[in-house]
Amino acid sequence: MDAALVASIIDRDWDDFESACRRLRIGTPIRSDAVISVYCTPTGADEPYLAVVACDDYDAQAPLLDFGDPAGSDDAGRHWWPRMGSAPMNNVTLNGRHVPIMCVPGTRGTTSIQATAVSNILAARGVSR
Repeated sequence: MDAALVASIIDRDWDDFESACRRLRIGTPIRSDAVISVYCTPTGADEPYLAVVACDDYDAQAPLLDFGDPAGSDDAGRHWWPRMGSAPMNNVTLNGRHVPIMCVPGTRGTTSIQATAVSNILAARGVSR
């Protein structure tokens, strides 16, 4: 990972990201190095959630979308994910960790499941990568 490159990409896109957050009427993004956190309260929810976007290694792989403790601890993971019956969400295990897939193209969980699906299809056809 090239930390300077990751920082420059985030810097370059930061104004657009803040603008998108305002347009979507979610919280103001908070940045700590290559991690971006955004408080949000989905329509119909009565509690806030903290979306955490890890952009580590952003120059080589998609960001990782996860959810963290809205109280501000550094705890993140499956137990903080939104619980909404109609949410288009699933998960995949990536490096021993559950990663949410929220039908958001370009996130690490989504690209990982797509890569796994392609590998499975190729294997079923007897094609090796």
